[in-house]
Amino acid sequence: MEDQPWSARDLAKRAVACAGWRWMPGMRVAINGPVGDVIWAIVCFVDANHCLVLADERGSDHGWYRMTPGPVGDRCRPDLEDPATLGSLLALVREAHGDPATYCCDYQGYDALRWVVHGGDGEAQVLGEGATEAEALVAALEAAGARRPERES
Repeated sequence: MEDQPWSARDLAKRAVACAGWRWMPGMRVAINGPVGDVIWAIVCFVDANHCLVLADERGSDHGWYRMTPGPVGDRCRPDLEDPATLGSLLALVREAHGDPATYCCDYQGYDALRWVVHGGDGEAQVLGEGATEAEALVAALEAAGARRPERES
């Protein structure tokens, strides 16, 4: 029996909890609105205090938000079905593992788990796997754990 995908909210919580996570421009964000609605926005800028400047996708006159990210589920979460957000997540996995050749591929039909993240070291090292591309990438980011290289100033 194939594993069921994680819920979008739970998977987002896992991603944001990773040591290698950070918000990046271009990511799509779901913001919990004041009356239980969801406002979709794009991260335009992340300042030195990790405050997000977001552009509203609704086209409203109040199209810019500035917020300090709170706990996922309370304020905002990444949209892990958005192609640009998935690309940013792959970049974070590459950075966390220190391997710019890391890639994610779909093995549907070959394995019960359809998506696998491989290290690019030539030995086909499995860094993460899951029922969806996002699950596999989040698992790989979690697996990096303490291996995250320090950034140079």
